[in-house]
Amino acid sequence: MSFDFAYDGGGLHKGAEGTLYVNGRQVGQGRIEHTMGAAYSLAGDTADVGMDVWSPVTDDYDPWDNAFSGAIDKITIELK
Repeated sequence: MSFDFAYDGGGLHKGAEGTLYVNGRQVGQGRIEHTMGAAYSLAGDTADVGMDVWSPVTDDYDPWDNAFSGAIDKITIELK
């Protein structure tokens, strides 16, 4: 899985186009109207892997009872 984030540029809080790929095939694309003007950290509500902790994307499950039960062999974050 990969996500391409094409920032509009020109300062903080600008928009972007996001494209999601699975096994190299595009499966989704959308507009992000505004971005955050701050850095993410691993200590708060950020990009969770294997479990959606602080603020789930849906209320369909409990934020502390949704851990992925499979194996995550590798996570790679590449900044371009």
